[in-house]
Amino acid sequence: MKSQHKLILSSIGAVLVFLLDRFLKIFFQNHAGVKVIDGWLEFSFTKNTGIAFGIPLAQTIAYVIIGLVILAVVYLLIVLLRKKRFFEAGVMFWLLVGAFSNLLDRFRYQAVIDYLHVWRWSVFNLADVMIVVSVLVYFVYMYKQRDKKVDKPA
Repeated sequence: MKSQHKLILSSIGAVLVFLLDRFLKIFFQNHAGVKVIDGWLEFSFTKNTGIAFGIPLAQTIAYVIIGLVILAVVYLLIVLLRKKRFFEAGVMFWLLVGAFSNLLDRFRYQAVIDYLHVWRWSVFNLADVMIVVSVLVYFVYMYKQRDKKVDKPA
C-alpha cells in the first residue's frame, strides 16, 4: 500500500478517535461514572483547568502556550507533507487532532473534560492519549532514523 493511502487511513482513524473522544466527553458529563474494574479502571467526569497532568497554569498563559504549540505542529505537518514524509505527517496529524479536541473543551468549558481514570494516575481522555502516543511514536521513529543514518557507510 502506498504511503499516501496509509496517511489517509491513519487520518480517518484519528478523526474517528476524535469523534469517540467528543462523544465520551458529552456522555460522561450527563451520566454517572462507571467502574469497570474496581480500583483499576473507572470512567468518570472531571474538569481539568490545568495543563498536562493537571499542572495549574493561568488560562491566558495556557492559551498562549497551546496556541504556539499548535502553530508549530501545523508548520511541521506542512513541511513533512511537502517533503513526502507521510508517516511523520500522520503522527503529527494525530497529535494535532488530539490537541484540537482539548482546545475545543477549553473554549467551551474553560477546562478540559477528562473521563478515564486508570489506577493511581491522573484522570485523562482519549485526546490526551492521542497527544502522548504521537509524541512518543515521533521520538522513537526519529531515534531509529538517526540510527539508520549512523549505520550507513559513507
